[in-house]
Amino acid sequence: MVAGIIDSRVQDFKISLNSWSIGNAADDLNAIILRMEKSIFSRIIDGEIPSYKVYEDEYTVAFLDIHPTQPGHTLVVPKKQVDHFEDLEDEDYGQLWEAVKIVSQKLHVFGRNRIGVQVIGVDVPHAHVHLIPFDTTEEFRTIPDMTKEPDFVILEKTLNIILKGERNR
Repeated sequence: MVAGIIDSRVQDFKISLNSWSIGNAADDLNAIILRMEKSIFSRIIDGEIPSYKVYEDEYTVAFLDIHPTQPGHTLVVPKKQVDHFEDLEDEDYGQLWEAVKIVSQKLHVFGRNRIGVQVIGVDVPHAHVHLIPFDTTEEFRTIPDMTKEPDFVILEKTLNIILKGERNR
């Protein structure tokens, strides 16, 4: 039923925009619909989906990735849902990178040589930064197995290590 309503609205939108090509109208409507839908990260931020929260402030939240490439793999997410990080308002952009710095410092508890930063942006239409503790380039470039069930016991243990904050650098 929802698909039918959306299809109907797409058709109405295409017809009403005589000065635009049909393709542009459909692209614009898809962008509007995307902005109306809450991302999985927005649902986590709103408390609709549980997470392993490492950090939170007025602008951002950081939680463990449920498919970590390395222990401590954390996502730092702005609370405002924006698909592309470069489209964040200046204040939100600055606060995101400030949170990245704070969370990176917490992740040194794992005793790894580096905290890698990845801004990929293809899986979830909500800007986010991956922080990955690692020693070797191979560890940093590991691709997670997204088909594997999350190990909630390990995630809970990992969170406890971070929250205890016994720095090991």
